[in-house]
Amino acid sequence: MTQASGTAERDAAAAMVRGRRGTLAGDKGYDTKEFVRRVRALGLTPHVAQKPHSAIDARTARHAG
Repeated sequence: MTQASGTAERDAAAAMVRGRRGTLAGDKGYDTKEFVRRVRALGLTPHVAQKPHSAIDARTARHAG
């Protein structure tokens, strides 16, 4: 359970994947620089729907899908 805030869903997602490997998927609400940075710091690859000015860079977006 998290306290309602503007970042509660992203905070909870990052907490739930701690210690895991792989890819973390999310909708456009997860396409923020802070969330992408946190996911990469946890050793995961962010796979989120991209906004027009996305936080996802060429390391991830260069692949099809």
